[in-house]
Amino acid sequence: MQIFNMLGVEVAQTPSSVNYMKNTQTGASELLRIDVSHLPAGVYFIKIVGCNGACSIVEKFVKM
Repeated sequence: MQIFNMLGVEVAQTPSSVNYMKNTQTGASELLRIDVSHLPAGVYFIKIVGCNGACSIVEKFVKM
């Protein structure tokens, strides 16, 4: 998982060994809490890569 600012600069990252994707055995999604207290207020993008790098999702979030 990576977090980027509006300029595309990576501002945070977590180890790739952490599993964020859907549990294929139960079909349940897992909840992930990310501490962004060190980031200033602004608009950010979070990128999560799964499927052994074959798929990814990018979502925008706003820190107030």
